[in-house]
Amino acid sequence: MSSSNGTGQVHVAWEPIGNAERRNVSLTWQETGGPPVTVPKRKGFGSLLIESSGDSCVDFRPDGVRCLLSF
Repeated sequence: MSSSNGTGQVHVAWEPIGNAERRNVSLTWQETGGPPVTVPKRKGFGSLLIESSGDSCVDFRPDGVRCLLSF
């Protein structure tokens, strides 16, 4: 793992959710230890892709971006 300041980390975790009739995956992306985060002024391809992938939440916290996806 690397970051723009050489010290940050990205933690990715996933787990199956749902039942036998409908299985989904919950994915969490959490950045830590990188440079301070600010909310972007525009949405790029990645943001649009995340928004179109089902239930999602992106939180631009000053200490690192946290993204929750369910698909």
